[in-house]
Amino acid sequence: MRPRMDVADTARTRRERYAQNEAIFRRANERLAERIQEIAPTLAEFPFICECGDPRCTQIVTLSPEEYGQVRSHPARFFVVPGHEGDSDETVVRRDAHVSVIEKAGEALAAVESYERSVD
Repeated sequence: MRPRMDVADTARTRRERYAQNEAIFRRANERLAERIQEIAPTLAEFPFICECGDPRCTQIVTLSPEEYGQVRSHPARFFVVPGHEGDSDETVVRRDAHVSVIEKAGEALAAVESYERSVD
């Protein structure tokens, strides 16, 4: 018989899964940005994968190199398609028609950092 998970455990597990997905998307976008800089350094905007926690999300966020650099300069920030903001442990620090920038805090940030340490 499987041990029963209470609501707090279920929420923690979901938060950890979302944090993993966000960190995976961020790493993919970092590799993509490096590659684009190599092959098309004058490109005005780059296409990136939405960094929301939904593993089924395939939507694209388009950012200029400057916008991308601003988000990446803060390790707790992620960019998502507007409407993909989600966790109570995140704050929207910027929102416009094509992107929302969220900043993780609390347990959500701890989960992202824990996952990133585990894959380094």
